[in-house]
Amino acid sequence: MAQERQRIVDFDTQWEAAKGRWEDRLDAKLTRRYNRVIDAAAFEVLNANSHYRVFDLANPFNDARTSYFHKSVGGYHGAKLRRYQEFIERVLTPERATVIQSIQSGNFNLTADMAPGLAMLNTRYLLVPGAEQPLPFNGGLGPAWFVDEVQWVNTAEEEVGAIAGLDPARTAAVHQSFEEVLGRVGNPGSDEVRLAQYHPEGSTYEVSSDKGGLLVLSEVHYPVGWTALVDGEDVPLVRVNALLSALKVPAGSHEVQLQYEPEGWGTARGLSRAGSLLWVILLVFCGWMLRRKAE
Repeated sequence: MAQERQRIVDFDTQWEAAKGRWEDRLDAKLTRRYNRVIDAAAFEVLNANSHYRVFDLANPFNDARTSYFHKSVGGYHGAKLRRYQEFIERVLTPERATVIQSIQSGNFNLTADMAPGLAMLNTRYLLVPGAEQPLPFNGGLGPAWFVDEVQWVNTAEEEVGAIAGLDPARTAAVHQSFEEVLGRVGNPGSDEVRLAQYHPEGSTYEVSSDKGGLLVLSEVHYPVGWTALVDGEDVPLVRVNALLSALKVPAGSHEVQLQYEPEGWGTARGLSRAGSLLWVILLVFCGWMLRRKAE
């Protein structure tokens, strides 16, 4: 009996000790999860008001979790744009390797010359595997900016190849097929660009410059359905740096609108509304007929 009693006492003591260890582990795990949620909430609020992008160094192009909370450079979709997939393979993947190597060597001053592709995609933070806090990327160029000059290229291969040695804040690589549309492009002088309103299907920018010039938008160029307006007047969009949209803006202060209205969208929207109206009329008619029969 004495041995059994001692075993019970020992069990209680050991169980209390084990329970304490598990509670400590659970508390630590819950604390880490709570902190991650708090960080995500903070990022969500900041992202809603500052319009930068985040790049997850862990698995950026096969994981969509980052995109749930942030405007993300990466993410996953089964139907990616071919041009963006090429940009991932030719530009972003090598830049990711360069950034990781820099971090591992202790250099945390990450700038645009190290990763011009990330810079022109307006990247501001890097999510580093195992790190509690995001790492600032100091090269993000903002939602839109004027460039000083154009570097003309003859092929798509030259266009994407030019990015590695490009200073995207000053120079835009442009395919020669857009030369007639753009004409001469020079230094805009003193300039200012502000994103006044953001929406995935169209944003509004307030811009001003002394001489006018080429305004680069940190948005993927897709010619079908996307249009640009300067003070309400249509202006052609061109592709720059193999991926982004740009347009020529005259000197002075202007409102630039980027909007998505694919051909046939207005007709489809009208037909949809007409169909909904017919359903409402049919339901009202059926209700009237049922009430009439009941009477």
